[in-house]
Amino acid sequence: MNTPTNTDDYIDSRDIIERIEELSELIDGEGCEDTCADYQEEYNALQAFAKQFEDYAEDYQYGAQAIRSTYFEQAMDEMVDDCYDLPEIPCFMTITLDYDMLMSDYSAIDFDGVTYYVR
Repeated sequence: MNTPTNTDDYIDSRDIIERIEELSELIDGEGCEDTCADYQEEYNALQAFAKQFEDYAEDYQYGAQAIRSTYFEQAMDEMVDDCYDLPEIPCFMTITLDYDMLMSDYSAIDFDGVTYYVR
């Protein structure tokens, strides 16, 4: 399992849940004296993030995505491409999404000083 980092474009809630369980076992296990402080620090940070994530993401336990703020527009473009079959338009026209309006459906949460959006 890869530990989620503050540079991930998406963070899946199931990865957070899994990592918290792993860290809990490591902290509670024998022979942790040398590395417990590092594990405990990561555990505390993930617990705080998980609490925010769970408060704002209805499907947290089953798999919800947190989208890094700097990736939000690209994520919305991908969502529109995946969900809608837009008609062909002339090359001199463009379709522009109202990202601020889309963002209003999401809640901002913080992970290690980086903003992510969830819903």
